[in-house]
Amino acid sequence: MSRRRCGCCAAQGGTPEAIFALALLRMGDHQAPFGRGAAYIVDQIEGARLIRLAAERGYAPAQSRLALLHQHGLVVNGETIVTEDEAEALRLYRLAAAGGDLFALNSIGVFHEQGLGGLARDDAEALRHYRLAAARGDDIAMFNLGRFALEGRGGQPPDRDAGIAWHRQAARAGNLGSGLALRALGLDW
Repeated sequence: MSRRRCGCCAAQGGTPEAIFALALLRMGDHQAPFGRGAAYIVDQIEGARLIRLAAERGYAPAQSRLALLHQHGLVVNGETIVTEDEAEALRLYRLAAAGGDLFALNSIGVFHEQGLGGLARDDAEALRHYRLAAARGDDIAMFNLGRFALEGRGGQPPDRDAGIAWHRQAARAGNLGSGLALRALGLDW
């Protein structure tokens, strides 16, 4: 049985994980769990529908991806598929973070940092979320902690050594932004 057929059958079985995996393929996400080169036609409208379905079934990664879609909106061929709605994005990120999604936890930090979704700008609250996500291994949160340490944000004094340490940890975890930040400082990772 082909990978394509297995993925469709699994999604039809109704598990949120399988629905989300198929959704990622439909969205054209090359990191979908069925691997590169899987024979699927990209259909972002169907992908968004499947993401919403998996999110409604309580799957945290799908809630996080749906939040991202609401954060930026999704328009396909001039038709709005997912409306841009920061408040809804924040609500979904909170659900996903409660379900253990690290991208969502970091994103809540971004919302506090930038004052999105009706939140006031709050570097201390952003720092708290970044620390929580980084402690669980999120490389984007590590990057953000590196920025905050170097800039002395979130109620902490500037700390070059801590900033470099966070950027090195993030770069080793695969974060390109931290690798570039280290190079800008004249350092290797």
